[in-house]
Amino acid sequence: MKRVDIPNKQISNDSVSIAISKLGGSINMFEYYYGITIELLKYKNENHTPFTKNDLIYLYDIYNLMPQNRDNEILKYIRLGRDIVSDMATIFDCSLDEVAASQNELKKDPSKYVVLLDDFDMGSCDEFGFGNKYPRLKYIMGICHAFFCTELDNTFPVLEAIGSNLDLYNITNSVGLENLKSIGGHATFNYLYSVTNLCNLVIIGGDARFPNLKSSKGLEKLFLIGGHATFNILNDATGLCNLEMIGGTARFHSLRSAKGLEKLRYIGLIANFDRLESMDGLSNLEYIGELESSYFNSLPTIEREKIKTRVRTK
Repeated sequence: MKRVDIPNKQISNDSVSIAISKLGGSINMFEYYYGITIELLKYKNENHTPFTKNDLIYLYDIYNLMPQNRDNEILKYIRLGRDIVSDMATIFDCSLDEVAASQNELKKDPSKYVVLLDDFDMGSCDEFGFGNKYPRLKYIMGICHAFFCTELDNTFPVLEAIGSNLDLYNITNSVGLENLKSIGGHATFNYLYSVTNLCNLVIIGGDARFPNLKSSKGLEKLFLIGGHATFNILNDATGLCNLEMIGGTARFHSLRSAKGLEKLRYIGLIANFDRLESMDGLSNLEYIGELESSYFNSLPTIEREKIKTRVRTK
């Protein structure tokens, strides 16, 4: 099987790296928890030292914690010299023949595979059916599409991470995504009305598109949105209690109270809070990239002036 490099995750303007530099902090979880660095992996590679499971998770950025390393030349060089099938088997504790190179291979035995090194196009619901269709699939390296389905049921009961975009345009509920921790690219949920089953989602590397969501309850673990955050009719942000960074524009057009956004520190572009009546809840907001273009139309004049003195901008 040919070696495959990990896909471009479409994080606009390297927004996560910019956020880190602006805030003077780091979300490099592996360096913090495990002491893994690029230099360490380079040393191991040059000296033919076996990589641990955590080394490999770092190398392939399985959970999208380090998009700033996506195009690092050292890591790209190391990945090109490795057997991705063997590495994925180590990461997800499965055998080599449980790593599918393509969706066609996956479809031949849906209950067998743990990893897919390709895009996944769900097609129509009638074609693929439901009910534990892919009961062991934990990782999709590419894009996951479902253009025509209105529900997932139990299609991906153990899916943990998607390397690129998750496009569920017509899905109306999040049942079946309870184990999903990370989406590397854009997350599109145009008709999702409840996110209670996205209870383990931590990272959305690209845009978070929830235009019809009214309540954020269920997103309590969400920490980072790398692109734009679209919550056009959201009226309850209490479920976003751990959200710290939005890399692009924050679209909260209907939100009257910012309760729940106490940990939000960074908005990379424009902040659209058209109906917000008080800054209570945004006490830790440090940076808005395009403050002059932002909307806080319903705030008292004195509060709008305070934003200009308290929040940093470009």
